[in-house]
Amino acid sequence: LKIEPAIVRGDRRRALVDEFISEKLRPDGLFLLRLIQSNSGDIVTCELIATLWHKFVSAHGSQCHVGTRVFAEVRKMISRSVEFDCGIVSATLTELLKKASMGRK
Repeated sequence: LKIEPAIVRGDRRRALVDEFISEKLRPDGLFLLRLIQSNSGDIVTCELIATLWHKFVSAHGSQCHVGTRVFAEVRKMISRSVEFDCGIVSATLTELLKKASMGRK
């Protein structure tokens, strides 16, 4: 979600991320993503999040082609190099977990 600077800012992006967290992932999904990250690594987790995000944006009929661009870019980077630095996934998951736990309080 943070890979493409064009979608980092904006009210629409924030609303989509909030909905993605609360409606799509939910606390159990966030927990599973954290388990996947710790057991399979950042590359697998990054690809999974990109796929989930792409499907989420597509399902909402959003003409947010940025989501598609991000998905395509992530897949290109992963296929280009095994050393793909997807460390941003850790930060993104941490942010998502914080947001989700703040929402439960």
